[in-house]
Amino acid sequence: MIITRPLSQREAEQTEQFCRKQNCPTETAHLTVLMIPLTDISGCNFMGQLVTHTNMAAELVTIFESIRKTEYPIERMKPLTVYYGDDDMSMADNNSSCFNGRLVKGTERWSYHAFGQAVDLNPLTNPWMCGGHVYPPAGRAFMDRSQMHPAILRADSPVVRIFKAHGWEWGGDWQEQGPDYHHFQKPTQATN
Repeated sequence: MIITRPLSQREAEQTEQFCRKQNCPTETAHLTVLMIPLTDISGCNFMGQLVTHTNMAAELVTIFESIRKTEYPIERMKPLTVYYGDDDMSMADNNSSCFNGRLVKGTERWSYHAFGQAVDLNPLTNPWMCGGHVYPPAGRAFMDRSQMHPAILRADSPVVRIFKAHGWEWGGDWQEQGPDYHHFQKPTQATN
């Protein structure tokens, strides 16, 4: 069963310190932690923590309950505070995450992560290809999407279909900025 709870005072302070750039559109008071029972690639069970916008929490509970039934493995799921808000460090660790009050890489636009309505799943095994670069760099080993790895997301993957059924976009469909296989985002912004 997935548990939702507010950020503790310590978590809120760490989020303010590491994960909210100046003028971030989402206030810490509008964030919720989802405690999600997960299974990693080796079959070990653990409790993941996903920080999201409070208005997205109920929908993400439904989505992750459906994902759990597919037995899709998730390597780790920790708040970005564990990585001091460093998205590159989180991706390199194959960490699945949601809220991070940051801009879209190389732009002045707020990422959907800054609104708490974007989820990255297993970013190492589902990398982002942009301008000839692969993020995270070690994800280059997983660019061949025909590999038989249980965490690789493809257009026909149950996880992709689950997110899309709830109106989420999958970055793996993107052509212009390059496919972002780990990224899902809700196209309408949550309100504070």
